[in-house]
Amino acid sequence: MLARRHPSHPVALLASIVGLGALLTFINRDLPIVRNALLYAQIHHHLVEHGMRLWQVCGDPQLVFNKACGFPALAAPLIDLFGMNVGLKWASCIGTALFVYACFVFFRRFNARFGLDEADLPLELLVCCLNPLVAYQSWSAYPDSLFYAGLIFSLVLLDRLVMDRDRSDLRLALGYLAVLLVSLIVKPGALVFFPLHAVYLWWYRGEVAHAFAERPRRIVLLAATFALALAFVGFAKIGWNPLVNLQGNEGQYDGVVAYMRSVKQVAVFLALSFGVLLFLAPLIRVHAGDALWFVLIVIYAHIFMVYPGAPYNARYYVAILPLATMYVVRAFRELSWAALRRTALAMFLATNAIAVLAFNERTAFRGLTACLPSSWFEEFTYTDCLRMGAHLTMQASLAAVNEQVPPGAKLYYVSAYYYGSGGEGVYQDAGLLRGNFEIQYAKDTSAVKEGAGDFYVFFSPPAPPHPRPRFEELTPRLFRANPGLLPKRSRKISASEAADKAPGATMSQP
Repeated sequence: MLARRHPSHPVALLASIVGLGALLTFINRDLPIVRNALLYAQIHHHLVEHGMRLWQVCGDPQLVFNKACGFPALAAPLIDLFGMNVGLKWASCIGTALFVYACFVFFRRFNARFGLDEADLPLELLVCCLNPLVAYQSWSAYPDSLFYAGLIFSLVLLDRLVMDRDRSDLRLALGYLAVLLVSLIVKPGALVFFPLHAVYLWWYRGEVAHAFAERPRRIVLLAATFALALAFVGFAKIGWNPLVNLQGNEGQYDGVVAYMRSVKQVAVFLALSFGVLLFLAPLIRVHAGDALWFVLIVIYAHIFMVYPGAPYNARYYVAILPLATMYVVRAFRELSWAALRRTALAMFLATNAIAVLAFNERTAFRGLTACLPSSWFEEFTYTDCLRMGAHLTMQASLAAVNEQVPPGAKLYYVSAYYYGSGGEGVYQDAGLLRGNFEIQYAKDTSAVKEGAGDFYVFFSPPAPPHPRPRFEELTPRLFRANPGLLPKRSRKISASEAADKAPGATMSQP
């Protein structure tokens, strides 16, 4: 077998994939963090204010919004070393490295059930991890890769507890419990682990009963750890566990879901991940011995597809890539023509490598967007989770503010898409926005009031700019106003204009 002749090949490939993520993180370290990463930066600030006492911060929605505090807490040493902007990126890079390693462990554990072996590991790693979504997670400053890794490791540990008969009972049980608890503290979405694990236990209920008869201590430990993890969640639900923020996530599934848009998003996710290998779809077979993993894929996907944010969050589905990859690789191995296999593999490697580069390297991204419709790359669309455009837009916007707003000037920083005070002061603390402005943050333009002298209004991406008439446009997102220089209105003015001119009047909404 290939793996016996060259046992280092899959490990070397694993290291290469991790190295690619580290390289992308390094070359993009100067780009400002965006979107939810700003919230994690703000959560870290709250943790520091509270002396890193997680129990004072993690369960308070006023301090963690609808997020969890585990990621910024784990990233704290890197933030201390590299600063907020770069430290969070290196933290997500480490999380992605753990996910890639989790995939490696997962394939080794379950390949035999798909008729695959050690020789298939390199191909599985490439099919699973060589795509722009996994590459972007390396430098996204998001905790999602840690969540993916937690799910994959937990499935491996659960299977070992049920199927193996060695003497590592306590070690496996403690590892299983630790993965569950840490994942919940990192991301509340780890609640999805419980139904998936429950389905696994029901599916293998015969093996569970057999294991209990042969080694009851092992199954008792499994039941105890599962119960402790459920209690950890239950105590958070009633307010007795200050480490998990469930209150901030209440009602997230209450909105109307455009389910067909979620279906389209899954299709885009599969295209971005597997590329030309999707031609293998007619060859994919689900056998009795591996049907469980197909069921888990469907359950996981559906749980997230009915979430209102699913139509623009392809990254939610990265966690099921290892499960789906084994079906794809088995179908690939069943191709009878060696020339077709070589051609398909070469095309996959070429196109996915280009996609990784195009969505994660700024020069390549600019070339890509110059050739294709700009609407394909707008935020809150099917490619929203590939955010090079958002990083570049924010970098250019902050550079314009630093260049054109003079020291001491009043700047209204308008950002409509964050929770409460989320993200406020992050760019100044990171050194990406000069600190010698008088900044007032606002969620909309109603907070912007005209006063004596010049003032500036900055509409932070992705909020659309909606300036007041007669403001001077410096850039599409930065405006200057000097009330003394604004043209006077005539005596005959409308009632709405009169109200607008009254002292203390606010800017109108578009």
